[in-house]
Amino acid sequence: MFFKHNFEINNDLIDIKHLDEFYGFDSNCNLRTAPKLTYSHVHPGPFEKMKVRLATQVFSHSVAAGMSTALNIGILPNNSIPTINFINDMDKLFDIFNSSDTPNSKIFNDPFNNNSHQLDHLNKMTEMFKNMKVVSKLSATDMTQRVNFLNGWLVSISGLKMLWNSLNVNQNKDYTLCTGRINQDCLENLFGTTTR
Repeated sequence: MFFKHNFEINNDLIDIKHLDEFYGFDSNCNLRTAPKLTYSHVHPGPFEKMKVRLATQVFSHSVAAGMSTALNIGILPNNSIPTINFINDMDKLFDIFNSSDTPNSKIFNDPFNNNSHQLDHLNKMTEMFKNMKVVSKLSATDMTQRVNFLNGWLVSISGLKMLWNSLNVNQNKDYTLCTGRINQDCLENLFGTTTR
């Protein structure tokens, strides 16, 4: 959907063209800020669009940080900020849903324990998905009611909160949940869905 449509959140436009502009700049640098980003990430073919690995590398902290650097040195325009923030927020959401007890420098990838930064981000993303408008790039028509991924994310976020409350009835503060162990390729299922 990110490649096919534009997203609008509170009148801010999230557009793949900013990622394309960043890749055009970064791919020609000797020292790249997002070295894993390739042409296949930015211009995926029909089979590449189904690869979870490519999607997670697009929605990653390194891509958001590289785009922020490009913004600060004047390569990207100021209207790319919503796209950068969206990529960064999606990276954190993916981390929450793929958390593990393997030591990691990313705090959102720590085992889920319903702490304030995890809960605040889940609430932020819930509001974002509720207010997101999906707009066709070709016809500029509102496609929000025709796409399934918004409701899918809302159900997943709500389900994680309910699962936490069911598994941790006594609200034990030491209890943690490695969400990566309970997901059956949630990203693959998300990117594998088609619109009607």
